Formats: sequence, structure tokens, C-alpha cells
Amino acid sequence: MYPYVTYILTCQRKNMYAFLEILMKSLLHSGLPEVVEDGKTFCFISETSTRIHSDVALLCSRYHFVHAIHGVRPRTLFQNFIDCLSDGVKKADWIFILQDDTYIARNCFLYMDWVIRNIPQSTGILSFFTHYTDTRSWPYLFWPYPAILLDGAQALLFNRFCADEFLQSRARREHESLPKNKGDYITELFPHKQIDYCLRRYLIRESNYRLFGHNPCLVQHTGGNTSSVDNVGDRLSPNFIGRDSCCMYMLNEYMDRWENFVNHTNTFQSEKQRSRNSFMEWAFV
Repeated sequence: MYPYVTYILTCQRKNMYAFLEILMKSLLHSGLPEVVEDGKTFCFISETSTRIHSDVALLCSRYHFVHAIHGVRPRTLFQNFIDCLSDGVKKADWIFILQDDTYIARNCFLYMDWVIRNIPQSTGILSFFTHYTDTRSWPYLFWPYPAILLDGAQALLFNRFCADEFLQSRARREHESLPKNKGDYITELFPHKQIDYCLRRYLIRESNYRLFGHNPCLVQHTGGNTSSVDNVGDRLSPNFIGRDSCCMYMLNEYMDRWENFVNHTNTFQSEKQRSRNSFMEWAFV
């Protein structure tokens, strides 16, 4: 088993390969080449189609730390997401899933290599993209992300056991059975792609694992079309650490606050128990 494995989800959107080029350039400075060379992770670009597009093949030839894979059938974004999780639980303890229209902060993977060795025991999912302006009021680095507020699946780090539980969940089965018709936020090519909606229902109704966000946001969203429920307009995070800011400085400047928060977090009651006491989350179900 590897410490973690990384998947980049593609979907058939306009200028998709231009977005991928932006992501690849950011990955050069994210520390990913170094951790791949050390044998700590693999990185895959997972195509939704049944073949590898020539532009993706060209990117892989230029950026040797990524490999391209494809499905045996045409897939929606949600199906691609499920297939990557299913593959990831066989390969690694943690699965990191990125969308193709994102930008990664400098040395994010070197920082994440430290995070997965010090993460609270109850963590099921950690989101590195949080677009709410009020995240600045939460504890620095790690903050408890209420499942009812999960909005977007641009950059999610999964505990392998949590991912396996989600793959077998009722929420996943019900989501895959949704009618494949158009709606206000459902595109023609991807009729049921709302990953965050499905994860919300799983975390609230079925799971004891906890969802966390990161403050500041370490991943920026560069596109306007997303996997979320309200996928309208540009969704940039005002809480993004910045392209030129190094994630590693957080380990020095805020180490004491991080350790205190992690130690306190490990004593919390489970997410499921707290969710049952929340009227908002009960009403959502």
C-alpha cells in the first residue's frame, strides 16, 4: 500500500485541456514530482471517455510524474469519481481526488505528506477547497466542516476506510439511480454529477467519519463548471493561500495551534452523533 494516491478527474467541458495545462504547471511547484520520485504516491489523469485524448497523452509526455488512464465505457463525472475511489482503496491508505480545473498551491504535496501522518483519527474526508469567506474565523489549518455545508468536490482527501464505506453506502446507490434528465444545474453531457450532494447525504445519514476543511484554502478553482449542486458562475475561493505562498511555512508558524487542535479534535464525539442533534441536518435528510 502507498501512503496516498492522486487522481485528476477530467470531463468534457470547453477548454478542458487548457485547464489541465494550468493544473500541470502548478503541480510542478506543488512538490508532486518529488513525492512521486520518492515512491510515496502515483498520480493519474482519469479520462471520462474510453480512450486517452491526444492532448492528455502530450501532457503526460511533458510532465512525467502523471499517467493517463481511461474507462472501459463512457463515464459521467460522478462515475469517473466512483471508479477512481474504487481503484484508490486497493492502492493506498489515502486517496486524493482533484478536478481538472483547479490550481494547487506551492509545495502543497510536501505539506500534505506531513498532514496525512498527523491527521485526527476520526477524519474521513478533508477538503482543501473551501470557498466560504467565514472560514477565516475557524481555527487555523484544520476546521470541522459541517456536512450540510459541503459545497464542491474540487479537492478531496479520503481515508481509505471511509472511501470504502462510501462506495458501499445507500447514498451512493441512490445517487446512481437518479433519472438522467436535464435540470436547472444538470448539464446535457453529465446528467448526474453532483458529487458533493451525494457525499453530504452519506456523511449525515450513514457515517461516523468526520469531514474537515482546511484554512486557508490550498486549492483554487479556475473553472466555472463544477461538480456541485449550484454549478453556476465562477467559484473562486477568497480564502486561497495564493499562487506564490508556500504551504510549508504553516508548519513552522502555526505548529503549536495545529497540535493543540488535533489533540482536542481526537476527543470529539462522532460526526454522526452530532448530526443527529442538528435540526438543519435532520431536516436535510
